[in-house]
Formats: sequence, C-alpha cells, structure tokens
Amino acid sequence: MSDKKEIFVIYKTNEKTKINIFGKNFVKKNKENVKLKVDGETIGLTDEYEIQNEKKITIIITKDLTDLSFMFHNCKNLVNIDGLKYLNTKKVTSLAFLFSGCEELKDISALEYWDVSKVTNFLNMFIHCKNLENINSLGKWNVSSGIIFIGFFGSTNISDIGALREWDVSNGEKFSIMFMSCPNLKSIEPLENWDVSKGKNFGKMFYNSPISNIEPLKNWDMSNAQILSKMFDKCKISNLAPILNWKLNNTENFIELFKYSSLEDLETLKIAENPKKEK
Repeated sequence: MSDKKEIFVIYKTNEKTKINIFGKNFVKKNKENVKLKVDGETIGLTDEYEIQNEKKITIIITKDLTDLSFMFHNCKNLVNIDGLKYLNTKKVTSLAFLFSGCEELKDISALEYWDVSKVTNFLNMFIHCKNLENINSLGKWNVSSGIIFIGFFGSTNISDIGALREWDVSNGEKFSIMFMSCPNLKSIEPLENWDVSKGKNFGKMFYNSPISNIEPLKNWDMSNAQILSKMFDKCKISNLAPILNWKLNNTENFIELFKYSSLEDLETLKIAENPKKEK
C-alpha cells in the first residue's frame, strides 16, 4: 500500500451543473484532513462542485484517515476511482456507505490491494451501485475484523460472488440485506464455508434475489442467530431440506422467513418452543 498523499477520482456529467463529489458527512469530519486540487487550484474539502463533461479531482490528504464512511455517498457521477489504489487504508476502521449510491461506478479494480484488516464496519459499502457487476478485486481482502456487513452488495448487479469464497467473516454479527435485490445473483455456492457462528442478524440477507438452491448453507452454524425475518423472502426457494438441521434456538424473529413456503415445511424447522416476538 502506497503512502501517496495525492490521489485522484474522475466525475462525468453531460451538462454544466453542480454535482456531489463527496458525501456531506465525510466532509464534516474531514475538513482539516483533506483538501482538493481542481484545475491546478487548491481548495478546501467540499461536497459539491460545478463541472461539465469529465473532471479530474485530486484529493490531497494532510492526515492519515481512519474513517472513510460516506466518502463518496450518493456521488452518482463518480466514474473512475483508479487513483484510489494509492489510498493508505491501514488505519481505517469504517467503510460504511463509502460508495453507496454511486450509480455509474463499474470498475473497482483499484481496491484490490486495500488493507482493510482493521475495518469493523462495512455497512452499505456498495449498496445501490446498480452498475457494479465485477467484484473479483475484493477476493484478497482480509475482512476478519468485520462485525457489520449489512447491505454490503445490496441492489447491485453482481452475479458471480466467487471472490468471497475465502473471506473470513467469523467475527461478523450483522449480515442483513447483504445481498438484497441483486437481480443476477443466482448461486450462493461460494458462501458454503463461511463461518457465521457469531451472526445475529440475517434479516432480508438474500431478499428479492433469484436464489433457488440453498444447499450451500446447510452447514452454517446459526446457533446465535436472533433475526431471520424475510431472509429468503421473494427468492425462488423450492426445497427447505438443506437447512432443516439448522439449530435456531436463539432466534427471536421468524416472520416470513420463507414467505412462499408451506406452513408445514416451516414447522419442521428446529426453532425454540416459545420464540420471542419481533421487537
């Protein structure tokens, strides 16, 4: 990982207009840590800037960053993040909402060698990046410190999640909406050996994604799961057999776990005799 203090990103718009170039929350926290260089002029960190066509924004980092949350939140015109390959992330603990809502973002290969070993919070990192298809560059990430994985890839266009096969999510507690509304995600086989034994919240994890085979999840340790509501709602599950041996004794919420499954099937699940009602 480079210690380069100047990196760039590129935005694109057809008409001359003010666009979001950084998330407002990121700007509030980092006014003293980051400056910008545009057209050769150094300016203070701002969340909006007027551009036309393509514009290269150079990010000048004056102090090591530990929190990148909301950095490019809702930056719908962000098209090129190649320069982020030089961003030093060794001390970063949160990537929450980092690229959320970056609708034009397609190529994230620059993130391949990011050091995310200290990151505990991946909340909604790529949610609503509707043109994101290829996540192969994330295969080498060390996410072992991760606790919050909520909404990580929600509402993206990913289909192949093979890059996640070796991810160590053993400290993960919150996995809700992680793969929600991914219209091309059909196979979850790469998740087969995930250690989710500390997982508590799986609500809507695969909601509204065209998954039909849940065989890969048959050996998941769900003994600490508390919330499973709508985990597979609006999926295409036809066979519950693979998860009938899940031990779900700590689960509080089973509302519409399999909305389109028969009550008879649901009753075969090994749930607690008196599960608590959803809060």
